[in-house]
Amino acid sequence: NTEQAVRYFKMASDKGNMIAMNMYGICLLTGRCVPVDKREAARLFKASADERFVDAMVNYGNQLITGNGIQSNKKEAAYYLKMAIDKGDIYAMASYAGLLIHGDGVPMNKAEAARLYKMSADGGCPAGMNNYATMLIKGDGIIMNKEEAARYYKMSADKGCAHAIYEYGLLLCTGESGQFDSREGIRLIKMAAKKGDITAMKTYGLFLSI
Repeated sequence: NTEQAVRYFKMASDKGNMIAMNMYGICLLTGRCVPVDKREAARLFKASADERFVDAMVNYGNQLITGNGIQSNKKEAAYYLKMAIDKGDIYAMASYAGLLIHGDGVPMNKAEAARLYKMSADGGCPAGMNNYATMLIKGDGIIMNKEEAARYYKMSADKGCAHAIYEYGLLLCTGESGQFDSREGIRLIKMAAKKGDITAMKTYGLFLSI
């Protein structure tokens, strides 16, 4: 019973339980069985993070990056994400790497961003896989390697990441993945478009117009 679970999350949260604070914060952020209250969600994430609960560090850090319901503060986001990284969290690695690439809240360091994306990817984070592949495609902060990029895009695509599905499909169409398979490539681009990837929609439209 989801509604009952949320009620108990709130009860435990009110008593200061760090796991419950994080769980109830998620409910408030998403409106799951309660009215959306992003500011209160952030307060609970921060309280839980300050008790050293790793998931809350990541949730609060990401909310600070996006400014979702609160004022964006990328320097503070970096602080909480770095704490989570020190505890081995693969999702924090991907988010912190994004800050490093652009120098948001931290000094720009693309080589370190690539290292963290790879660690995140190898740990199973779809965003880490996708973003590491993008760095490999561009040779941005690391040596360009399109075949290796294709491998990481495929890993992310297999976990359902729409943008990775598109990018892997595109590499199959061009043969830059190490293999050429335009039929499968177009199928994947169409799939990514159906999942909402805007670039895939445009590219698939171009294929249809030819």
